[in-house]
Amino acid sequence: MNSFSEKYSRIKTGFEQYLYDFTDSFDYYAPLSEAMKYSLNAGGKRLRPVIMIASAQMLGLDSSRVMPLAATIECIHTYSLIHDDLPCMDDDSLRRGKPTSHVVFGEDMAMLAGDGLLNLAMETALKSIEKDNCENYLKAVELLFESSGPLGMVGGQAIDVKNTGSFQTFEELKNMHSKKTGALFLASCLCPALILGCNSDIISRLYSYAENLGLLFQIKDDILDVTGDVQSMGKSIGKDAAEGKSTFISLMGVAESTLYAGKIADEARKALSYFGDKGEFLSELIQYILERKN
Repeated sequence: MNSFSEKYSRIKTGFEQYLYDFTDSFDYYAPLSEAMKYSLNAGGKRLRPVIMIASAQMLGLDSSRVMPLAATIECIHTYSLIHDDLPCMDDDSLRRGKPTSHVVFGEDMAMLAGDGLLNLAMETALKSIEKDNCENYLKAVELLFESSGPLGMVGGQAIDVKNTGSFQTFEELKNMHSKKTGALFLASCLCPALILGCNSDIISRLYSYAENLGLLFQIKDDILDVTGDVQSMGKSIGKDAAEGKSTFISLMGVAESTLYAGKIADEARKALSYFGDKGEFLSELIQYILERKN
C-alpha cells in the first residue's frame, strides 16, 4: 500500500469511527433509525468528508473541529442518494453494492429516512456552532447548506430533472454539474478555510481546486457509466445512455472526455501548487479520482 492509500485509509477510518459512534446515538422510532443507519453506514469512498479533513490538515486546523461538519456533509450526501434512487427519480435498485433503501424499506420509509438525514445534518451543524464557539464557524455552516440547497445540489438536480437529454452545449452541462455534484466538493474544501478566516488568495486557490475536482469526478463518473462494470461500481451502469441523458460522453465521446479529464486534473494541480508539500495528499487525490474504477 502506497503512502497516499495509507493516508486515505487512515483519514477514512478515523471518520467512519466517528460516524459509527454518531449513528449509535440514534434513538428514534426504530424503523426510521434502521433505514437511516442502513444507508449512512453502507460504506463508499467517503470522499467529501475525506476532502474536508484533508483540507483542514493542510491548513493547520485540528481535524476534530471539522469532524461534525464532515458528518453533516455525509448525511446530506447520503440523503441525496436515497432520494435520487427513488422510482420518481432514477429508480435504481443498487447502491454501494447493496439494495437501495426503497427496495429494502419501501418508498415511504426511504423518503422519510432521507428527510431524517437532512434534518439531522442541520441539527448536527447547529450544535457544532454552539460547541466550537467561533464566529467563523457559522460562515462554514452557511456555505455548507447553501451548497446543498436550491443554489447548489438541489438546484442542480432540478435542472437535471427538467432538462434530461436536452443539453446541447458543454457549458450547459457543466453549469448543471457544478451545482449538482461540484457544490458539495466546494463546501468540503472551503469549510476549514472559512473557519480559520483564511485570506482571499487561499480561498481563491481552494475554490479553483475544488471546482475542477468536482468536474473531474463527474466526467469520470460519466466515463465509468460506459466503461465500468456493476461489480466494481456497486451500482447500475449504462442507464444514462439507455434513458437518453445528456452526459459528457454523449456530447464529447469517451476519448475526448478522457483527454478533457486530464486537462481538468492539471488545472486542479496548478491551483494546489501554492500549498507546496502540505498539499501533497490533495494533489494525489486528483490522480486517484482520474484513475478510479468505481
